[in-house]
Amino acid sequence: MTEHQGRTVLGEDTVTELADRIEGSVFAPDDTGYAAAIAGFNLRSRQRPCLVVAAAGAADVRAAVGFAAARDIPVGVMATGHQPFPAEDGFLLVTTGAMRNVEIDIERGVARVGAGARWSDVVEPAQAEGLAPLNGSSPLVGVVGFTLGGGLSPFLGRSYGWAADHVVAIEVVTPDGTLRRVSAEVEPELFWGLRGGRSNFGVVTELEIGLFPVTSFYGGGIYFPAEHAEAVLRAFPEVVRDAPDGFTCSVALLNFPPVPEIPEPLRGRFLAHVRVTHLGSDEEAEKLIAPFRAIGQGVLDTIGRHPYSAFAIVHTDPADPFPYEEQGTLLAELPAKAVDSLVEIAQMAAGGLVTVLEIR
Repeated sequence: MTEHQGRTVLGEDTVTELADRIEGSVFAPDDTGYAAAIAGFNLRSRQRPCLVVAAAGAADVRAAVGFAAARDIPVGVMATGHQPFPAEDGFLLVTTGAMRNVEIDIERGVARVGAGARWSDVVEPAQAEGLAPLNGSSPLVGVVGFTLGGGLSPFLGRSYGWAADHVVAIEVVTPDGTLRRVSAEVEPELFWGLRGGRSNFGVVTELEIGLFPVTSFYGGGIYFPAEHAEAVLRAFPEVVRDAPDGFTCSVALLNFPPVPEIPEPLRGRFLAHVRVTHLGSDEEAEKLIAPFRAIGQGVLDTIGRHPYSAFAIVHTDPADPFPYEEQGTLLAELPAKAVDSLVEIAQMAAGGLVTVLEIR
């Protein structure tokens, strides 16, 4: 192993040695397939690992981590690549996107989920048994990254809490190359650290997560034209202030570009998107969102009774990879002055970059 201009360079024999131990694939920087292997959903991430191990299972992860540990090479991990990845050179990247196994344990109300599974992989089989996970807004986001980051579901989070608090067990390859199964009873300190620590304590190969008896919701979205944006933001605190736990609502100010990929009613427009999920009755939901209904007619309205498997209809997150940055902060209140500033800032962005300013 040598270093060239600060980058780790592995000899061909060394790479072959690792590849012989891997069921999946191994890519060096000059290999065909390397570029595709390092590309995540967020195209803004720019990393150049000295080696990529596209793991087919836990044994591959163990081999990769052990290989890196023996040579003092840093290790990174990526499942779907939705979160921005630090721009680094000279590390070994383990990709777990092929590890999408999902098993539903009906009696325990638990899903056993592989490291590369997306929420769509879990929701569908869970729904077949009348159960639902604490999933995020996009069906394409990885289960492990979402859950180990805390995971506040915009559908079930207010009713059942953080996804990380409903993890039953974790299989993880720690930096010494050991595959461990940890839980509240077995290595509880590592179990505690992983739930919120993401990949900082090892490479997770499998999770067991809790499921809940939910099969449908009343909700969807209302897209209001730009002239109603201020009224929508002012109605938001009124709607959510005393809302029951089964009700979740957010408002996003969206600046859509004039491109064919955007549906005609929304294309090239600045809109206020009201996003609603309610686990109670249709009638209760309509009473809760009445202040929004009173504002006027939406450009597009998808609110109604939906099967839980249709959860993507609420936020309509992008399905294709693209470059983006995101920032967030916690708000204790939403005063009128802040509403004025939010509308002004969002409208200033109109016509430029695609922007989403959401209050959830």
